[in-house]
Amino acid sequence: MILIRLLVPVVVIWLVWGELTRLDWPQVRAEMANANFLLLALAALVVVANVAAMGLYDAVSFPGTPKLGFTKRWGLGSLCFAWSNFLTIGPIGGPALRFLVYGRHGLSASQVARGLGAQYMGFAGGLIGWLCASMLPVDGVPGLIIRAGFALVLSLAITIAIRRIVLHILDRRTMRNQTGETGGALDQFRRIRPTALGLVGFLDWGFSLLAFSIVAWSAGMPLTTDTAAKTFLGGHLVGMISMMPGGLGSADAAWLYGLTEAGNEPDVAAAGILLFRVVFYLLPWAIAAAATLTIAGPRYTEATAWRPHVLGMVVVVYAGIILSALALPATGVWPMAHPLPPTIFVNQATHILGLVAVIGAACQVPGILMRSRRSWRLAMAYTALGMASHALKGDDIQEVLVCALVIVLTYAARKSIDQPGTYRSPWWIPGAIISACTALYWLVGIQAFPRNTLDASDLLVFGTAQGAGRYMRGGVFLIAATLFMFVFEGVRSIRNRDPLRSPRTPPIA
Repeated sequence: MILIRLLVPVVVIWLVWGELTRLDWPQVRAEMANANFLLLALAALVVVANVAAMGLYDAVSFPGTPKLGFTKRWGLGSLCFAWSNFLTIGPIGGPALRFLVYGRHGLSASQVARGLGAQYMGFAGGLIGWLCASMLPVDGVPGLIIRAGFALVLSLAITIAIRRIVLHILDRRTMRNQTGETGGALDQFRRIRPTALGLVGFLDWGFSLLAFSIVAWSAGMPLTTDTAAKTFLGGHLVGMISMMPGGLGSADAAWLYGLTEAGNEPDVAAAGILLFRVVFYLLPWAIAAAATLTIAGPRYTEATAWRPHVLGMVVVVYAGIILSALALPATGVWPMAHPLPPTIFVNQATHILGLVAVIGAACQVPGILMRSRRSWRLAMAYTALGMASHALKGDDIQEVLVCALVIVLTYAARKSIDQPGTYRSPWWIPGAIISACTALYWLVGIQAFPRNTLDASDLLVFGTAQGAGRYMRGGVFLIAATLFMFVFEGVRSIRNRDPLRSPRTPPIA
């Protein structure tokens, strides 16, 4: 099984390696910028409907209690799916989150496990139903209706069949088991309506497929129904087998292979995949994080206790997004009429300032997890500094909006950050954080810039080629900051004669 998980992604990446090496990342960014905004907004609405449909898995599968009615299970399920779609590791992250959430709402571990088993019935029924429907030899609008009808019937039939098989197995085990341990599972599965689960599976995969198709259309790829279904569902299967978080890398390679095989340019296909990642994964997670940080009132003590952890995850994702954006080639071209026009100086200065801001915010994550007010204030200040640096460039509107969203979410979590002391993490943690930021910056930039444009001379190049020079100077700055942080923190640790933590560290709540 482990060999299959490793072999399938490797084979897929090998198939698309040629397209990956020929990608022109400035052109990919241009294709993303030129995407149809109205279609992307429509896709976002479909994704919202998709998350709501996925929440119905929990409402149907898990047993109700006086404090855990249908509506609350639906809301919790939608919230869990928005989180697990973005952060899950194959089939591990989602179930782990369910055990945590529903365990704190009064369900036993066995009840949660049975509910998860029921979820997979509808999940499998919908996936197989739509995959088989995509292979029907029909075209046009009538063909789409026929495919949808076939997928619905097959989703219901497969879910009913799986439930009957499970009930048969549990019934035989109950006859041999006199302790009654299996009887509870049998009763719970008997109460589950397989038609409802099959319908949820049909809606789940149908909305997902529709969102993928609309995003592809927005990027200029008018896919046929069968091509969209085979590409999208095949990529999901590869992603699930690989056990990567959200199928990251393996699913993308499968999607790139399917889209390029359908006759689309690799740059356009890559732009569509990135847009789908943003709309289908990042946007629902951002909404779920905002809900966790803002909607839960003081009486929801469990949600309040988790706010620092959610805020820490928000800052980590923010740092990854901004670092990747700073490492990509500039979309504009600066004129060579003047060797060093003020615009070039401002662009270079704001680039370094943006790097300072993002690594400064990232270094506050350990303190935020310990609920340190000082770390919270510094994260707010660094994010505001980053927003100002991006605003000064004039063309980084997306980055400005991301910074503004993080500031709003950070402020929303203020009541959960209640430790007045200054948190000083172990000496190696700040160095490790800046090292990770440096590695991400260099990896993204090396993949994004053409190989023949990066050399040591770029450090001194301004003007039309200043994109490569700006990237190189930023990378050198990050390396220097990493070395400085390790030396500084090491010396401070020696002076304090405490290799782990200073005496001013607040207690862990």
